[in-house]
Amino acid sequence: MSFSLFPTTKLLLVAYALFTFGCQIERCPEEEPELEFYRYDYQSADPNNTTSTDTLTLIFQFADCQGDVGIPAGEDTKNLQTELFYKSQGEWVRFVAPDTTLSDILYAQVPEAKKLKKNQRVEGIIEQPINSPRSFGVDTIRFETVLFDVVGNSSQRITTPEYVLN
Repeated sequence: MSFSLFPTTKLLLVAYALFTFGCQIERCPEEEPELEFYRYDYQSADPNNTTSTDTLTLIFQFADCQGDVGIPAGEDTKNLQTELFYKSQGEWVRFVAPDTTLSDILYAQVPEAKKLKKNQRVEGIIEQPINSPRSFGVDTIRFETVLFDVVGNSSQRITTPEYVLN
């Protein structure tokens, strides 16, 4: 049986590289969380359930270098702030809710992730469901969303593509 030192050496170099570079905490200069629109998901109401409603879910991808995007339990801070716009005569107009019930569904709280260590980069998906989107009384909509971390750094304002409610 012939034993070659070359494949063993390559394996050791790969293992050394993984342990040396794969376990370091990533240091990055960005204080602000990153937010990107991923897609819409529309679910029609269940016709067999009278309390069921249509739901339009906004799906975002996010990343934060410090891992402090989530709000601790018990705090009332809404750190995902979404504004609704509707198209009127070819122009986008910001929707102003007639009462706080409608405006509250557009501001949401991203919960704290308990498994993170301090300054650990976090990436993930945020789903923001909007129930009864037809209740806004418009048919062509889009959203603008900002994500805040615990210390108040904000992502860039994200503008979603338009969505036509059929």
